[in-house]
Formats: sequence, C-alpha cells, structure tokens
Amino acid sequence: MEVNASTGASWREAIIHLTTQSAALWTMNDIEFEMSSDQAPSISLATLRNGIFEYRRLLPPIDPSGNPNKSVNREVNLCIDDMMPLPWEEGPMIFVDFTLGDEFDFDLSVRSNKEIPLRVVASRVESILEEYGCRLRRTKSTEEPYGIRMSHDPGSYVWTVQGVCPSSVTVSQICTIRKELNYSTFFFNQSFTDPRTVYELVRTGSIARLLGLAENEWLEVKSSPYEMKRDKQWQCELAEDVARFANSEYGGILILGIRSEKAEGRDVLRKITPLPLDGKRVQNYHQSLDSHIHPPIERIKIESIKTEGGEILCILIPPQPEERKPFLVQGGFVDGKYQRGLISIVRRRGEHSIPITAREIHAMLVAGRALLRAEGRRAPSAEESSQALGDDAL
Repeated sequence: MEVNASTGASWREAIIHLTTQSAALWTMNDIEFEMSSDQAPSISLATLRNGIFEYRRLLPPIDPSGNPNKSVNREVNLCIDDMMPLPWEEGPMIFVDFTLGDEFDFDLSVRSNKEIPLRVVASRVESILEEYGCRLRRTKSTEEPYGIRMSHDPGSYVWTVQGVCPSSVTVSQICTIRKELNYSTFFFNQSFTDPRTVYELVRTGSIARLLGLAENEWLEVKSSPYEMKRDKQWQCELAEDVARFANSEYGGILILGIRSEKAEGRDVLRKITPLPLDGKRVQNYHQSLDSHIHPPIERIKIESIKTEGGEILCILIPPQPEERKPFLVQGGFVDGKYQRGLISIVRRRGEHSIPITAREIHAMLVAGRALLRAEGRRAPSAEESSQALGDDAL
C-alpha cells in the first residue's frame, strides 16, 4: 500500500456502488480516487460521481486520518488508468474533477515526436473534442489561452490538455477521446497513416497532396456521387461501403471527388473530379445511413468541402468500440431485385471487401448467448442477498 509522505495518508480500497454493479476503487483521504479503465467501461462519469458521493455520505463524521468530513459533495478527483495504452505510451492516465454540475473538468496528456505550434495543436484537439460534445478549458493567460501546456520528455513533446466534458461521457469514451487526441498529434505532418490525417488534409484545402496515394484498408475514393444510380441501389452501396469501415479495426474514410486508376495491381489516386454542388447531399447520406445500418455508427462525419468546379465529399468513420460490432446492413439486391429483409455483415481487408461467413456470424451469436447466460447467473450483490433473506424470513 502506497503512503503519501507529506500527509502520512495511504491509499485504501473503496467499494463504490453504481447503478447495476459495484466497482473497487482506491482512495486517498476519500478525496482522491483511482480506478482502472476496464472496471466499468460503460458507466458514465455522472454515475461514478454519484456513487463516490454516496460512498462519502456513508462515511463516519471523522475520517481515518483524523480530519472531519465536512461536506460529502465537495469536489473529489478521479484518476482513470487507461489499461489499453498506445504503442508509444506507458501507464497513461486521465484526471477528472467531480462536482455537482452537468460538466466535469479533465486533464490528460498527448504526445508527438516533433514540436508543433501550440495554435495548431489546439485547433486539432478542439476539432476532435467537439465530436464528443467536449471543449478545451479556456484560460485567462495570454501566453496559454487554449488550456494546453507543453513540456518535454526524452525523445518526445508532451502537451497537457485541459478540457471540459459532459457528465454523460462514459469511462470508455473518455479513454477513446484520449487515444484519438494522441493519434492526431503523434502522426502530425507525417506520411498519411490514418483516416483522420487525410480528413484534416482534405478539409483544409490540401487534397492535391493525396494524388499518387493508393487505396488501402482505411481509404477508398470514388469519382462520382452514390446517387447517380437507382434510389435503393445507391443507398445499399453507401451503407455497405460505410459499414465495411465501421467493422474494421481502424475505421476509414470515403472521399467522393477523386478518380483512381489501376497501377501494378493497386488503385492509385490520380485526378480530382469535383462533384456537382448539391445542398441536400450530406443530409440525404446521413438519413440513408441511419435507416440502413444498425447499430448507428458513432461520431461519423460527412462533410462537403467546396472547391473549384464543385465540391469534395468526405465521410469519416472513426474506429468503433468493439462491443458495438458487428454493424449490420439492412436491405440488399438479390438477382437484381431489392430485398428489404436481407441482412448482411461486411468488412474490409486491404483494398478489398470480404463478407463475414456464416460460421463467423454463428460464433458471434453463440458468444453473445453465452455472455447473457453468464450475466443471468451472476452472483447477487450483498444488498440483493440481504433482501432475499428478509423475504424468506417473512
């Protein structure tokens, strides 16, 4: 057990009761708490806050260190240890301040292997935070107005990001935010290694830099819009193309307005072919995907970028949580006829798409049923056991 030399206090276990489960956290003076990200990944930060405040409410008037517990709803601090670090990380953590509001302050770190101007880092970080309903915590300092501080570690640059997130954000989501922020800075200005880098490149007007790049497991281009084909046909094709990326490990990006050509067996991006301007295209694509893909894809972005001669359309599919996969496509064509009741699962491997086999689908169903049976047989909590004994006594 670790002891804080300055106060003499030590970390001890605290059982926090949540809505449907309990979690074992560590606490220092019942003000600082620590947990691992795999303990309750689907639990919202608000639920954790409420559980911790209830734990504090049940404390004796004097805590073990001899200090009076004056307020159970005073600010407490939670450290989340991300148990799935990125390859260049060691023991990453997220710090959240719990108060009685609908938003929480949080701190985390992002890294890169080269120095990046602060305003550029802030712009990229803000763009990603907005997708989750989060924002940077603004400061009054004229030197550091963005809520981002830079420091140095051997061989890398480190920025401490100070943000604000809705209390509805889950433990899993805030860990995903941290990973996306790190990918965004770590691969900044390097070769095009991920969908988000390409997305930022297109939306900032540098699409010509993509020419000569080959399609791969996370990049696909088309020279014309989907709606050039029959109504149901283009909607099915759009849904299948997007679902393939959603079912993959890295997500992906679809760019409409670039023509590719075969070169040494690969599809290489060769020419920019802007689409005719259509003010309803983005909305129509969103509506079509909502009605053809289940479950809905989280944080998907469809953006029209105006350019000379028309527009370029980007569809960014971020990596999806494994617990939401596979993504199903409803509707398809059999012998040239549309079948609304047809359900398909598709995924992407390299430049090509492959169907998920019946054997794999069956394995997923069996695993899901086994999980449900295990949850149904879970041991009752102490409260449930006590209630059961009380009923028997009656």
